[in-house]
Amino acid sequence: MKKFRNTVSTVTESPAAPVAVVQDVFVDEAAPTRTSSNKELEADKKECREIAQLIWSSAPETPISTVAQEIAADTHVVGKPCAWLNGRKSASTVQKWIKNLCPAPRTGRPRKNQ
Repeated sequence: MKKFRNTVSTVTESPAAPVAVVQDVFVDEAAPTRTSSNKELEADKKECREIAQLIWSSAPETPISTVAQEIAADTHVVGKPCAWLNGRKSASTVQKWIKNLCPAPRTGRPRKNQ
């Protein structure tokens, strides 16, 4: 993708009033590449998912929110603590990563008793 970048050069015809000339120059913009932080984020996500699978293999009735809070706070008993290559994650982020792994998801609003 090519973009224009404006360059300004001043040309002085008289010492009292400088005149500015604007020239358009082509600037080649490279496609965005994956940074190391994206790779680290994916590694954190993979590690969280592995720990969640270990927790649910031993206790499948544990709710998603509890597992996410345990992983985020490193208080889970099963497996090793997360390395967190890209900084600590909140429980809500971990919950988004592991929600489709839950063996017994309870989604939606509970029914009213009549």
